[in-house]
Amino acid sequence: MLEVSKSHRKLYHSYGDPGSAPSRSLVFPDPNLERFVYNIMIGDLNVTNDYRIVDSKTGNVVSQFNIEDSLQTNPEVLWNKKGSRFALEYAQKGNEQGVQSDNAILVSAQGISVYNRNGKLVSTLNSSSEERINIVNWLDENRLLIECFSPSYMGSGNWARKILFIKLMMFQQANCRPFKRPGK
Repeated sequence: MLEVSKSHRKLYHSYGDPGSAPSRSLVFPDPNLERFVYNIMIGDLNVTNDYRIVDSKTGNVVSQFNIEDSLQTNPEVLWNKKGSRFALEYAQKGNEQGVQSDNAILVSAQGISVYNRNGKLVSTLNSSSEERINIVNWLDENRLLIECFSPSYMGSGNWARKILFIKLMMFQQANCRPFKRPGK
């Protein structure tokens, strides 16, 4: 049985930008609560592109990785159901074409990176120049369902999505193909 406890030695903030609402989560536990991905902050307001993977039981850092500073990640880490892999979406800073809130940008992703549970990069999928992509959900341990769309500017820094099609990302083969329902 797992339990949550507080360590007086280490402090991991669970939310960024505490003066804004809704707060942006910076801690992303795996489904088994054995470890979590932690998005590192500098000071009270500056979220970085640096991440740590922390063992939930000991509080020890398992590994650390970073995303290029030229990229803006979505504020979510999406674990698969077994907790063996997680995915991050990203776009070039200044070209996010997403939706802005008071403390985060939900990017219309130009790429998706998949990592193993220790933070090692497993695979990356990049969108074509005409489309953007975002994760719908994990289908199983090895497949992601991806929506592909054209962003349409709505004003005030916000973009809408015109869904083009759904794709299936099988990241072990590093390819993406249109998703077809059985019997279609």
